[in-house]
Parts: sequence; structure tokens; C-alpha cells
Amino acid sequence: MEIADIRIEGDRVSRGYGSITMNAILKLVDQMNIRFITGWISSVDWDHINRSERFYSKFGFECDLNHETKYGTITWINQSLGATREELKDLMNPIRARSE
Repeated sequence: MEIADIRIEGDRVSRGYGSITMNAILKLVDQMNIRFITGWISSVDWDHINRSERFYSKFGFECDLNHETKYGTITWINQSLGATREELKDLMNPIRARSE
């Protein structure tokens, strides 16, 4: 599964709406036996990057942020299904997976 930014704006920030959304996503992932979630954080969200990083980390995502280019990726591995980082790397690089 791939997701883009989850963003709440205005006076609704920090009221739990993002967490409600993420909990629903993770419930769906569990029901569908999805092994990975990947996504990105773009430069338009860099004004609140620390909040975004805390949010995703709270739900077990790994955040890889490049502050120079103002771009980041998020990764969640469903360890309850036995998913591994190596398996995700193989999926993200199909040429390598086919040659092995």
C-alpha cells in the first residue's frame, strides 16, 4: 500500500483526526494482509516536518528525511505477517529480484 501525506489543517490540528485516520488505515491493512506501507513527505509539508515525523513514528513508520532537498519517505513493515526489510527492497527493485 502506498500513502501520501496525511495532513490536518487549521483549528483541527492536534485533535486526533490524523490518528483516527491512521488507525483506520492500519485496520484495513490488517484485514487485507498487506505487508508494507510506503509513502512520501514532500517539500510542501516541510513547515511541520517535526510534527509529521513524530506522527508517523508513533505508528511504527520509519522516516527517512532529506532536509537539504525537503523530501522524505515513510516505510511501515507488517512484522506480524513476517514481512522483512529485505523483502521490501526486493519488491522495490524488481530487476534485482528477477536476476537472483
